[in-house]
Amino acid sequence: MKQNFLKETTKTIDMSTLCERINQLYITSVGNRVTALGYITLAGGTVMLIEQQPTDPLAAVIGVGMTLGFGGFCILATAAGCHTNEYYLRTKDHIKENGKFDDRFLKVTLEKKKGTVTYCIRQGVYLAAKETGHLDQFNEAKAKYSHGTLPNF
Repeated sequence: MKQNFLKETTKTIDMSTLCERINQLYITSVGNRVTALGYITLAGGTVMLIEQQPTDPLAAVIGVGMTLGFGGFCILATAAGCHTNEYYLRTKDHIKENGKFDDRFLKVTLEKKKGTVTYCIRQGVYLAAKETGHLDQFNEAKAKYSHGTLPNF
C-alpha cells in the first residue's frame, strides 16, 4: 500500500512546473531588490519585537513600529514584486518569439510611467535580459530610454 501511494504521488508532480513556480517566487520576492529589502526589514522588525527586553518601552515600540512600517511600505510600494514578475515573463516571451529584443519593445517598456513601479518594470526586463544573454542590448536601451535612478543588479 505504501509503495503504491509513493508511485501515484510521484506521477502527479511535474518538476518543470515546480521549478517555474520557485523561479517566479524568486523573481517576485528577491529579484526585486526593494521588495527583498521590505521582507528583510519585516523579518528584522519581527525579531526585534520578539527578542528585545527594552529599558525604555516607548523607544522600543517606536523603533519596532518604524522598522515594521518601513518594511511594509517597501512591499506595498513594489506591489510585492508582482510587476517585476509580470514584466520578466513578458520579456522572456518577447525574446522567445523574436530571438532578441525589438527596439520598440524596449522603448515602450522602459519609458512606461507608473509612479513607483517603473523600477519594478525595469528590474523585470533586466532579469530576463540577464538570463537570456541580452544584457548589453538592455543596458543600451536603458541609457537611451529610462530615466530611473535605482540601479538594476
